[in-house]
Amino acid sequence: MDNREDKPMDECITRTECKTCQDKYDAENDRQNHRISALEQDIKQLHSLTVSVEKMAVSLEQMAKQLEKQGEKLEAIEAEPAQKWKNAVWLVVAGLIGAALTMMLSGIHV
Repeated sequence: MDNREDKPMDECITRTECKTCQDKYDAENDRQNHRISALEQDIKQLHSLTVSVEKMAVSLEQMAKQLEKQGEKLEAIEAEPAQKWKNAVWLVVAGLIGAALTMMLSGIHV
């Protein structure tokens, strides 16, 4: 027994109505396919942006390490004149003490 024979005629649709429904479905599919394509492009752009941000983060981290090393070098360079001054003062003081001791010792032997 055929199912079409069981249904009354008022429930059947014509070819034109079927074509109209099919056209609506096709239009909806086209619209959704267009939206999916746009979303795929957005995802590709987001991925590209994410990769760029990761590269920037790595670069920034390397720059921070380099800046820290340069800061340490700068501190050493700035400390060098102070250290030289301390050494010069020490030499003058040691020379004066040596001269005083020499004078004292030479005065005792004379």
